[in-house]
Order: sequence, then structure tokens, then C-alpha cells
Amino acid sequence: MAAAWHHRIIGVPLRLGVAWIVVAEVVLQGVFGRIDIPFADVSWLEVGTRGAPIPRDVFAVGAIVGVLYALMGMGLILVHRANRIINFAQAQLGAVPAIAALLLMVRQGLPYLLAVPLAVAGGAALGAGVEVTVVRRFRESSRLVLTVATVGISLLLLVLEFVVKRAITGDLLVVDTIRSPLSDLGFNLGAARISGDHMLTVVVAVALLGGLVVFFQSTRIGMAIRAAAENRDRAMLLGIPVDRVSTVVWTLAGALSAVGVFLRAPIVGLPLAGFIGPFFLLYGLAVAVIARMDRLPTALAAGMFIGMADQAAVFATRRSSLATASMLVVILGALLLQRRHLARTEMDAGGSWDAVREPQPILPHLRVLPRVAAFRWLSLTLAVGFAFALPWIVGPVRVPFATTGIVIAMVGISLVILTGWSGQISLGQFAFVGIGAAVAGGLSANHNWDLFATLGAAAAAGALAAVLVGLPAIRLPGLYLAVTTLAFAFTVQEFVLRADYFGWLLPGGLGFVERPVVYGIIDLGSDSTWGGV
Repeated sequence: MAAAWHHRIIGVPLRLGVAWIVVAEVVLQGVFGRIDIPFADVSWLEVGTRGAPIPRDVFAVGAIVGVLYALMGMGLILVHRANRIINFAQAQLGAVPAIAALLLMVRQGLPYLLAVPLAVAGGAALGAGVEVTVVRRFRESSRLVLTVATVGISLLLLVLEFVVKRAITGDLLVVDTIRSPLSDLGFNLGAARISGDHMLTVVVAVALLGGLVVFFQSTRIGMAIRAAAENRDRAMLLGIPVDRVSTVVWTLAGALSAVGVFLRAPIVGLPLAGFIGPFFLLYGLAVAVIARMDRLPTALAAGMFIGMADQAAVFATRRSSLATASMLVVILGALLLQRRHLARTEMDAGGSWDAVREPQPILPHLRVLPRVAAFRWLSLTLAVGFAFALPWIVGPVRVPFATTGIVIAMVGISLVILTGWSGQISLGQFAFVGIGAAVAGGLSANHNWDLFATLGAAAAAGALAAVLVGLPAIRLPGLYLAVTTLAFAFTVQEFVLRADYFGWLLPGGLGFVERPVVYGIIDLGSDSTWGGV
């Protein structure tokens, strides 16, 4: 160890890494060692945890886990440099083949040495396949359309992961503990066990980072990728095969994601149910934003910091939900601190974020024509008549589904305005719906507010949340609102809408809200009738 510490090549990054861990530890001790959450019930913190120093081994394990988040962030950075988009399918590109390989190893006895190349090759092949079949078809479209396409790819890959789990395990409950041949190796560091999986993670991450640096600086295809990332049109004029370069980038991104998911499983396990990809993507996005979407070495340092923050939050609170919610603070802070640089990067990238032009109103001299006026009134009459006749059209059994569809349509209209007209993407629109519902339900159930007053308060709460979350991001063009709203969605799900954190906000008792009788006349207790009519 002493020889490595003083080595002229290995020693420099080793000493820098240790120094960074020490600095991050000091910062995080101040945050999580004396944790205090305003406006939240913190009685769930265990006695003796608040104000107590966090053991150093927690930060060491967190730094190792954070290296895996750095791999995810590196994949996001590569795609962003090549296509100037956020690849929201990045985590799922690796999750599908990695989880398939892991389950085959645990359930079917596949050797570890075969499972590793299967996962990596699967991620690379999936990344290349997505680029050829989907991304390349949208190369002439706006960057907004291509970014939305990656969201659709992510959903399709979630379905594929569902099918893979069912095919291998026979059910959807997978094993939460994954053991590799390296799991029994290692040593104790305080109360933590540093296994061979931890050590392999560090070695692989450092090797991949070094390999990527050499690849981009010393190989022809690497320099071609850099040239295409700087200016696609100029690269095409120079004879660089831009499509092939893009395929290589997506191949590398898929492989990095698969390596991250595969190495993470023996360290922290797999969820018994659900999907690992969305949460892994959130941490990778935080890494990429801190690294300004273009710096691979910074991504490694950022990943280590986020991993340490994650483990420190889990140790301080004995639950992982606060760590997930804290990513919103990290992402917003990184955006605010790097606003000028990120805005300049987006302007240099060019490209369109507008999907459609704002619709123009009917010209005044056409609006007064009898035929146009009659058509407008006829359209309005048919719309109102259809709304009143809908309960009889769908029948009483399907009325709840119809009303739910109307609520979803309202959310869809807000997305049309936000995305179609302003070129901004929100991936957390239902988080604002959740906040409004919590405020309305709490005021109605706990304080017996009037129905319309609760609706007004819900609208105000949702609008305030949207302003607070979106204000830092909309000052930047393009993709950053999507990143922020995705983090906000996880924060609302894991933190705000949980009774053990914000019990005073949510409806008490069983969490149900009684349907009122409006002004003593209109009984809303039934889905299909008013006042017994």
C-alpha cells in the first residue's frame, strides 16, 4: 500500500481520491451528523443518532457505491456530448441485461465468469440496437422529440425487464441478496465489511475511466467522437462517419450502465419487487449535472460524493427515502452554481427544443363570417353536451374510469402547454398533482374546509411548488427542467407524501377523504348520481 501511495503514476490519483473523501466527510458530517428537517416530523430519527458523528467506514462504503453512480453519469455524459440530449433510458439499457445475467447466475447456476461478459455485451448490444433502430430515425428531428423518445424507450425496457424477470424466476419477486465468488473475500473496516465486490468495483471504475480518457485522446474513433460532439455538420464535411460514431457512443453508454448495475447488486442487493433503473438513473443524473454534462473525471469525484451522502443519510435516518429526496437539493444546487456554464453549453450546441409552433388565433376578419361563427358555437355545444352525456354513454360501472381519464387529460393539457409550446420537458407532472391532492385532502379531512376552498388551496400549492422547482431550471434552455422535475417526483413520492415525514399535511386516520354534500344540496357521495337522482 505504501508503494502505491508514493508511486509516481498511481500515487497521484490515489492521494487525490483520499483527500476528496476526507473533504467530503467533513462536509457531510456537518449535514447528516446533526440532521434537522424543517417543517417535518423528525421523531422517527433513532435516539442517539442525531448529533452523533457518523463512522468513517460509512463514508468509505459510500464512496465505493458512489463509483457505480459515476459510471451511470459517465454514460449520460457520453450520449449528451454526442447527441446533445439527456438519455432517460440510460439506466434501463444496462438494467435489463445485467439483471438477466444476475438472475441466471443465482437461479440457474450460470458461472460468474460467463455472467459478467453476458451483462456487458448485452448492455453494449442493447445500446447499439437502440441507436440504430430509434435514435438514428430521429436525427433530423428536434432535440426535444429525441429526448422524449428516450423516455419512451425507457418505458419499453421496463416492460422488457418485467418479461425477463418473469421468464427466469417464474414470478416477479426476485432475490434481494446477490452473492458472487468475491463476496467472501475482503476485510473489516470498523463495523463495515469491505468485500472483494467493493474492491473490484474500485478497480473496474478507475480502469474504465482511464480507458475512456485514453480512448478519446489516442484513438481515431475517439477523436472522431470528440469532433462530432463539437460540431456534427463540420464533422460530416470532414468525412467523419457521424452515424457510426453515434453508434459507438451508445454502445459504450450501454456497457457502462450494465457494468454499474451488475457490480452494484452484490454490494447493495436487488429490490424484491419493482425496478432498479429509475432510482439508479436519478443518482446518475445528479452526477452528470455536477460534472457539467461533459467532464468524466469530475463525474467520478461527484459520484463518490453522492454515494457518501447516500450512505450518510441512510445511517442517520435508518431509511433510504431521505437519501433519494436529497438528490433534488443536489441537482438544484448544481444547476444554480453552474448556470452560466450550462447555458453557454446549450447555446453552443444549437438545435431546437420546440416541438410545435404556438397556434395562431383565427384572424379577425374571418371570425365574423357566419359559417365560422356557427362552427365555433356548434363545436362548443357538442363539447358541453358530450360532457353532460358521458355518464350515460359509458354507464355507471365505467364512470370512475371516465372521471380518472378526465383528470389525466387535465395533466396532459399542462404538458402540451409546457412541452409543445415552450419546449420544456417535465417528468414529474404528477408530483404537482400529488402535492395538490395532499393539500386538498388534508384541509378537507383534518380541518373541514369547504370543497371549493380546498380546490383553490390545492391549485395554489401546486403552482407554488412548480415555481420553486422550475424557476432555477427554466432559466436554462433545454433539458434541465426534465432533470429537476424527475428528482422532484422522487422527492414527493419518497418524502413529502409519507405520513411518517409530513403527517400533519396528509389526511389523518385511514387517509380517506369523505365526499361532501356541496351547500347541502349536491351529494357527491356517488360516482354516477347527485343527491340520489
